[in-house]
Formats: sequence, C-alpha cells, structure tokens
Amino acid sequence: MAYEPKYDYIPPFEFHPLTRIYDFVLIFAGFGKKFREKIVNSVEIKNADKVLDVGCGTGMFLKLLKEKHDGVEAIGIDPDKGALEIATKRLTKFKDVKLIRGFGETLPFEDETFDIVFSTLAFHHMPTDIKQKAIKEIFRVLKKGGKLAIVDFGTARHHRFYKIILFWEPFEYIKSNLDGVITKFMEEVGFKNVQEDSIKFPIIHLFRGEKLFIK
Repeated sequence: MAYEPKYDYIPPFEFHPLTRIYDFVLIFAGFGKKFREKIVNSVEIKNADKVLDVGCGTGMFLKLLKEKHDGVEAIGIDPDKGALEIATKRLTKFKDVKLIRGFGETLPFEDETFDIVFSTLAFHHMPTDIKQKAIKEIFRVLKKGGKLAIVDFGTARHHRFYKIILFWEPFEYIKSNLDGVITKFMEEVGFKNVQEDSIKFPIIHLFRGEKLFIK
C-alpha cells in the first residue's frame, strides 16, 4: 500500500497484541449484536445496494449486515492487518464481501461508487484533520442519493469527566468529537438532513446524512 499516515495510527483496542480480544471487550461493554442491529436498521437498505464499512475492524458489523441483507455487495476497509485477518475468517461464508487494507482519508474507490457508507467506532481514532478528510472522501465515493451513518463519540460537555472515564483512549483524538466536529464536517462537505442522536449511553451518537441530487 503506497499511502502510510504521518499521524499515530491507533489499532482497534489501542495496542496490536490486544486486537484478538477486541470483540470480547466490545460485547462485554454492551456493543454486541443488539447495538449493531440498531446501526444496520438506522438506514434503509435495498438488496442491490453497494455498501462500504469504513474502519470495518474485525468484521462484526459486516457479518450482521450480510446476515440481514445477503443481496448487498459489501466492502470493508481498515488499516489494521490483524483485525482484517480476523474479519477474513469471520466472513468467509458470505458472498459479495471484500476486505481492503486502507485508510478513510484516502479511499481507493471511484467517485459515486456506493449507495450507503457506515462507520462504527472508527472516527475517534482519527486526528481532527483526518476526520475532515475522511468525511470528504466518503462524500466523494457516495452516489447521489446515497446515505452515511457514523457511530462514534458525539457532542458533549464536561470534557474533563470524559477524559477520566475514557482514560485508555487517545483523548486528543476524542476531544474534537465532543466539540461537535463530525456534524460540522458533514454539513460543510455537503451532506443534507444531517442528524445526531444518542444511540448508546449518553455519549455514543449516531450521525446520519444524505448526499442529495442536485436539482
């Protein structure tokens, strides 16, 4: 892969050796099947849709997506080799699923390729300028009429409180989420009908937007 980031890339569970327990930790923390179902159900999905998962990690979301909508063509992109190895094993039985090693800020796809883009708990691993670039890239690869659904830390007050309870996370990356940049960047790049709603705990939010046809 030609592109390598200049910022510090953070693996799914902060350290590469811990990737193998990432799924267990997520499920234990309440981010299991019911949580992923809420995300899948947050956007209308048609059988012929082409779907991208940015920061697909170990493939848990893609697995549920294919179980519910087997007719979609799904692509997952993630920078972590270890996570993609787990995802490859998890998704072996599903047709029309492709996994790519890459970064959200340089998506290796043509303009207007996808009907829907999802991203779950990946944006808080990006510096602020990279979040902005990733949202621009997502807008570019979405078809007109396409939809975006991001789930991550959302707008919140009391940064010091969250800095304490999220002690294991890179707070310099999370802070901009709490400041509301995801919604801001979505609107700036051209997404319409942008919404931000709580989906899990007070701080985990679902961001939705549409790339509308230009009349």
